[in-house]
Amino acid sequence: MPYGPEWRLNRRIQTSLLSTRACEAYCILQDIGSKQLSYEMLTADNFTTPCHRFTSTVAFALAYGGGLRTHYNQAKELKDIDELTSLGFQAVSIGSFLVDIFPILDRVPIFFSSWKKSAEQIHENMRQKFTKLYDVALQDQTWNWARQALKKSETQDLSHEQRAFSIGELYLGVTHSNHIVLEVFVMASILHQSAVQQAQQELDSVIGSQRLPLFEDATKLPYVNAFITEILRWCPVLPLGFPHRVSTDDEYMGYKIPSNSIIFTNQWQMNMDEKFFDNPDCFEPERWIQNPDLPLSAFGFGRRSCPGECFARYTLFIAISRLLWAFNITGSNKDDLAHEKAAKESGRLGVLYRPSSFGARFQIRSSEHERVIKLDRAVADEERMRALEAIGKTLFSE
Repeated sequence: MPYGPEWRLNRRIQTSLLSTRACEAYCILQDIGSKQLSYEMLTADNFTTPCHRFTSTVAFALAYGGGLRTHYNQAKELKDIDELTSLGFQAVSIGSFLVDIFPILDRVPIFFSSWKKSAEQIHENMRQKFTKLYDVALQDQTWNWARQALKKSETQDLSHEQRAFSIGELYLGVTHSNHIVLEVFVMASILHQSAVQQAQQELDSVIGSQRLPLFEDATKLPYVNAFITEILRWCPVLPLGFPHRVSTDDEYMGYKIPSNSIIFTNQWQMNMDEKFFDNPDCFEPERWIQNPDLPLSAFGFGRRSCPGECFARYTLFIAISRLLWAFNITGSNKDDLAHEKAAKESGRLGVLYRPSSFGARFQIRSSEHERVIKLDRAVADEERMRALEAIGKTLFSE
């Protein structure tokens, strides 16, 4: 979407739904979801499934309501959306199509252009999916983003389809990247056991073994927070950031950038810049304690910075702190991660990075940790629905 009135309107909608105050209210859902995540990890054969369920269930409830599952097969809807998302990311990846190498081919008529056909099909599939979910969400009895956005007077300037896309894109934005970051967290934990042990020592000192970490513990856990920030730097989910179009002619360091050029912010290069980071290839959470003002590119820059940073920070803190508190994480096969380590060292990660499939063992740290997880398990749909109503009344009551 080009920068202009429609972009600014969508931005206002999304930032209002993801403001700091709003994200603080959403913590109740993240608390419920992360308890379920910890519980599922006790017996999970594949850690990626509970991680994805955690991020998607919280975001799905916020976007479309807690009662949506009574109308839909939520698991199927999430699977379909994930497939569309993967196709979308593939479509914007450099080198996916020949036109990326020879831009002049973009002038070829659509019936000769496979990439144009693919892009149109992806857009149409997303339009249908987002619109269907949006329509059902408007009829849901619980508070949700779709119903809240419709109440805003400025959204009347958007079409029904545009509002559906705005909520759908917001859902994808707070789900997909956080899910991948959790997978990177598991990979980092396997490869860097000493950092995990230091984080666990801090958790044991501050939290003990009688309760789960809470959001209010965050200020007392500087190493855990540094661990999470280092994950975002050490292995960015979007190594080249999202592509952006230049609206006017520009110049940078002597390079002329014509209007309508597509540019990428090379986050990988920024994160590996030795001017800012000593031993940038090394996973060293303590660097953020020694210098909290180090630059972090994970959430973008300026007007186009990610509006979901606060939401992501809360999501990652509550999930990662509880997993580190509860489990020792080891690889099921050391060879599984050999190619990941080689890929990171070479820097060949592409536009979207996600670890290849690998095994991991989550071993509970003690019987006391297991007792707390089972006691605090919170899975009831009714509890999520009550939480949504509380959010709506507290945050957006008229």
